[in-house]
Amino acid sequence: MKTKDFDPKTMTIPTEAEISKIYFDVWKDNKTKTAAQRQHKYSLRKKGLLPKVEKMTQVERNRKYNYGITPQKYKSMFLFQEGKCAICGDSPKRLCVDHDHDTKKIRSLLCSKCNVLLGFARDSVGILERAVKYLNSHK
Repeated sequence: MKTKDFDPKTMTIPTEAEISKIYFDVWKDNKTKTAAQRQHKYSLRKKGLLPKVEKMTQVERNRKYNYGITPQKYKSMFLFQEGKCAICGDSPKRLCVDHDHDTKKIRSLLCSKCNVLLGFARDSVGILERAVKYLNSHK
């Protein structure tokens, strides 16, 4: 059943066999094109005419989706901070992206403990100042 033969007056409902054949033909056509495209890309990469595509990890995709930060931008921030947390100066394997929840602006990279600290303080300077006073008074 071809689309150019479509006439609403003489329209018949296709049988299960006809539907299966249509789906199979579409699947086979798509599979053939995909395989040919993959082979073409592979041959271009092998000849050095197409650069190797670096896939993003799930963490990198999350950073891109949540904060709009590319892996290159994260790496440049990481190197600028010398791999250290902006608050405590620790050097963990991975640093969290700290951002202002109101403006969505990225501030810097923090270790997970400092990031949680700011989160529990609700980014409030007043709460953090009272916490410092509390700690100083109980030395």
